[in-house]
Amino acid sequence: MNYKTKAIPFHFIVLPLMLILLSLADAYFTVICIQRGGQELNPLMRMALLNGTGTFFSVKMLLTVIPAIVLSALRHKRIASYGLYVVNLIYLSIVYFHLIHIV
Repeated sequence: MNYKTKAIPFHFIVLPLMLILLSLADAYFTVICIQRGGQELNPLMRMALLNGTGTFFSVKMLLTVIPAIVLSALRHKRIASYGLYVVNLIYLSIVYFHLIHIV
């Protein structure tokens, strides 16, 4: 019997999932920073935060999950593939920024 294992499609599953997890971390750390006297810099997210953390997290996830799905679906296009890497790097930087300021 010849069993072939398939690797997890990196651009289809790993990068979009990483993007969503980093976005959740950003939202969580943003709420912590705001509780400690910080500000939300994004005007749209600042408005969502005025309506409560539930609205804030919902809007944040909506604005993250939809682009993650679109970029994942268009992964065969080079620009979408690069976009997933770039957005993940941006969110990684944001989460790092949060961590150095929280700790």
